[in-house]
Amino acid sequence: MQLLLAQVNVRTSLPRISHDDLTLSCHTHIRSPLHWTPKSINGLTDMAFEIFVYPFTDIFCFFADDFGGLDGLSHFIGRFSTFNGAKGVKPRAIIIATARPEDGYSVPREFSTIFSAITIFSVNMKNARAVADITDFIVAEMSAVSASLRAYRTLFSAFQLDEIFQYVSKRYLKGYVAPINLIETARIHNPIPLGLTKHMQSIFSFRQPLTKDWKSHLVTTLSTSFFREWSSMDPQVFRAQDIFDTLYRPIYSSVVNKTFVDSELLRKKYLHFDGAIRNEFCKLVDAFRNGGRDYREVQLEAFKGLGDFRSALIDQNSCFGCLCRNVDLQFSCRHALCELCIVYFGILYSRYTYRLPECPFCFKKVGITYRVKPPTAGVRILSIDGGGVRGIVPLQLLQKVESSLGLPIAVQDMFDIAFGTSSGGIIIFGLLLNGWSLQACEEMFVRMASAAFRPRTNFLGLPIVSALQRGLVSYVKDSYYCEKGLSQALESAFGLQRLLTSPSHASENGCKVGITVAVAADASPQIMTTYAANPSSPIHNKKGYSQVEPRSKILVVDAALSTSAAPWYFKAHSIPGVGDFMDGGVWKNNPTEVALAEAQELWPESKVDLILSVGTGTQLQADSNPTKASGSGFFGKGFLSRLYKSFMSSLDGEKVWNDLWSRLSSEQRQVCFRLNTLFQEPIPRLDDVSKLPTMRAVASQKIPASVSDLSQTFLCTMFYAELERSPHYYDGAYECDLVIRCRWDHDKSVSKATLMQLQQRKYLFFINDNQVLPLPHMAAFSEFSIPVRVMLPSLTTDCYIRIGRHVGDAKDISGFPAHPQKLLQLQGHTSNFRRSAFPLPTRRLRSGAKRQRLS
Repeated sequence: MQLLLAQVNVRTSLPRISHDDLTLSCHTHIRSPLHWTPKSINGLTDMAFEIFVYPFTDIFCFFADDFGGLDGLSHFIGRFSTFNGAKGVKPRAIIIATARPEDGYSVPREFSTIFSAITIFSVNMKNARAVADITDFIVAEMSAVSASLRAYRTLFSAFQLDEIFQYVSKRYLKGYVAPINLIETARIHNPIPLGLTKHMQSIFSFRQPLTKDWKSHLVTTLSTSFFREWSSMDPQVFRAQDIFDTLYRPIYSSVVNKTFVDSELLRKKYLHFDGAIRNEFCKLVDAFRNGGRDYREVQLEAFKGLGDFRSALIDQNSCFGCLCRNVDLQFSCRHALCELCIVYFGILYSRYTYRLPECPFCFKKVGITYRVKPPTAGVRILSIDGGGVRGIVPLQLLQKVESSLGLPIAVQDMFDIAFGTSSGGIIIFGLLLNGWSLQACEEMFVRMASAAFRPRTNFLGLPIVSALQRGLVSYVKDSYYCEKGLSQALESAFGLQRLLTSPSHASENGCKVGITVAVAADASPQIMTTYAANPSSPIHNKKGYSQVEPRSKILVVDAALSTSAAPWYFKAHSIPGVGDFMDGGVWKNNPTEVALAEAQELWPESKVDLILSVGTGTQLQADSNPTKASGSGFFGKGFLSRLYKSFMSSLDGEKVWNDLWSRLSSEQRQVCFRLNTLFQEPIPRLDDVSKLPTMRAVASQKIPASVSDLSQTFLCTMFYAELERSPHYYDGAYECDLVIRCRWDHDKSVSKATLMQLQQRKYLFFINDNQVLPLPHMAAFSEFSIPVRVMLPSLTTDCYIRIGRHVGDAKDISGFPAHPQKLLQLQGHTSNFRRSAFPLPTRRLRSGAKRQRLS
């Protein structure tokens, strides 16, 4: 039962409220000026009554004597006869009179236009029971109102009502008097995805005959997608038919009108389907609300009605679980889902790890495990340069990092997004998609390099004649090396049927993977990824490159051949139905900036925790003598020589890194690390397989100075924190209950090993520069989590959680510093009408865990 008490002052002037009057310690107060000028005091109060009081008050209790009787009250009510309610149920009116006229009461006509029920309650105020009788009567009326609102599904919680009031207050300040639509208001902070319109058009692209079966399939597909989208809302508010009419019918009509602009007959027939879609949507909502089943069960049951239409849903780029996004993962049955639908249809295995035992469309067993980045955690980025055979260098450098961590997990599994170019892209695929260890990846890389850079044939005759013959053949074949050797090696490593969208080691560990390529025709920059782009991101169209689509048709082998097709060495690689591509190094041989842009698009509100850029070697110092450096003679200064040297210079990832570093802020530089090897001798050629042992030895000789600092950053970002509940305002400050967790809490052995590493390093947790707990005590917990309570002066005051030996050398945990308002947003609590996209099991604090209170 909800209760809103409002005392309406009907005097000709309003009392001023001084600052001293607002002394409540349990609520914050906001003062805002009006952006419009009322014509009179009555105009000010009338508008307040129309916007604030009438739409959200369920029972009006009038004391007739205060208005000089019913006639005076009728005159007052007449000013509001045009008011509109917001909750679908008109308020009830109770008129309390102290004297009963001889001819009885006559209810003024004005009352019936704005009240659903009017009761005149006669009471003798001198009677000791008068107040109690009035109270009992109002409580009885409240029960009746609650029943009506519950039936209309507009019985809001106090938090939801407060959210609506805040929105209405802003409208009042700007002078807006038009009635609000509560359903639209409830979706302000949770708007319908922009992709729904685009992906709904993919349904009509099938253009099947208007048979009874096709209509049934269309109705099922669209009603379930609307049901899936509706699942992001509070399931108990608003009637299903009102939700459909407000949110989904306009979108459906718009898509039909745009799709069938060339056929009036088809347009009218498809528009007529909206009634059937509406009925089916309402059935799904009612089945959820009244059937005791969860969203997933209701939608899976509906999918059984798709019948043979399931075969039309394979190899599609649109997610038919929601019709709002591109697919992220494709199953062995060739159906696919976006990330949010994988979470939606999956079963929670551990925190932010989900398992999908079967395909929701055809119900074949798929056995998928999928992990998502915790919303409040930051982003860790890995980038590996291209460099042909010099790819052996980053593998050695990463082994140094992995050894310094001392954890039972591969270093590549500690990143949220990873990008590579050319040989760096192949390494990224091996480490992340296949889950190879660094040692296994090195062995495979050596075999690939030997197979790739094998001369076409041995030419006979004088060396100069042999060189000319080889050059002529290379010109005719459009490449110096045959693609066959590299292709066979890649097929052996990644298979012939594996797609970029196929389940992988990376998807099991929550890592997004991508490579850079260039279009062969015009060298325009593009990327190939294992994940769908985020078109709603503000930077989506400002990145300077595009994503190759459809990803559902790109094999991993084709992507690897595309990113490694360096001009002259290999010819451009052709992917049927997609395009011709060459080495991404021609525009970005160091993909760090690309990986950073992609991270900002995928997680626009998340803090970047770590950027690790790994190079393939650079020369210690270029020769400063321009005459000597440029070579001599015709071949040294000729066009081909200059073109070759220009291309090789563009492949120097160190120059790209230095350019990026110069544009980073001081705060960003603190989380950026560059690992590379300096060669005393000239850098080995991209195809010089004979130098592999030498490069391995040089890269293994010395541990980079930044590895120690990097390992601390890795360990600190293994932890993140979440709000356990909404902050509570108390005594002038916000009481925030946080829980510090480990990113690898789905693997207890890793969590324990991480804590042991912190113990060995004598690290401590510091919150706002206060020591929290010594690590030996934390290691005794059966499940790692540290409950902490902090007091902050405002919701936008940053909270700092750091790990280190001392406050001065401590580093932030993942995603921090962060303020409560940001944490609420990241955890999906931007609206009290919204349901989290990543539902987690609620759990009480462990009986042995004490909450640390820090101010």
